[in-house]
Amino acid sequence: MATNQVAYLYDGIGNVIGTVENGSITKQLSYSPFGEITDDQGVLFLFNSKSKDSSGLYYFGHRHYESDLMQWITRDVILEAGGVNLYSFAFNNPLSNTDIRGAEPCTTLITLGVAGIILEQIILAITVTLIIYLVTVIFSDTFQDYIEHCSKCVKDGVPYAVPRVETETISKPRPICPPCNPPVGTMYGITVHSDHDHGNCLTTTGSMTHWHYKVQHQNPETCECFEEKHAFGGCGQPSQ
Repeated sequence: MATNQVAYLYDGIGNVIGTVENGSITKQLSYSPFGEITDDQGVLFLFNSKSKDSSGLYYFGHRHYESDLMQWITRDVILEAGGVNLYSFAFNNPLSNTDIRGAEPCTTLITLGVAGIILEQIILAITVTLIIYLVTVIFSDTFQDYIEHCSKCVKDGVPYAVPRVETETISKPRPICPPCNPPVGTMYGITVHSDHDHGNCLTTTGSMTHWHYKVQHQNPETCECFEEKHAFGGCGQPSQ
């Protein structure tokens, strides 16, 4: 049975603003500046990419956040060192700031003004395009390969992937060639030279004497017989 591939879409602050399933945007979410949401549509991760625990509050790691009250429900762990208001969330400006752990607010790209918004939209568009590509092309192809080639590939109760078996290219058989005249490999037409050096014979033997020969070859694909002329045989005289 096929399993839906679900991916999350984020805005510049990290709020989950939608989900993508099998290449299509299936859910779209919107928030108030401080994270209030009318209907979470069953999405697990929401405001600032955080989920709500059994208390119904967002848990950031160090503190719980109440979006209806627009503040933390416990004091800042560093007390007044983090500001006069010990309960304020993200410097009381969540459109420009965030607080990933509930202990250290930071500025986001949105504070860059129009340029930040444009950059955010570009990043979002690229992210959506990449996610759709991954889900529709790579994930679907991988799953389809599993269905086609690995429907019964199970070891110790766990499915595993088997590489696709490519069909081997079978080449046509080589022809049976008639023999050449003279036969292939036959050496003939031996000539001896002493008027010039070849193969560094003068250095190795003290003499420029060397010999050459002709030899018969055959192309195994076309059966053509051809002669290699003036092949180097060696230094000195050819052995009988």
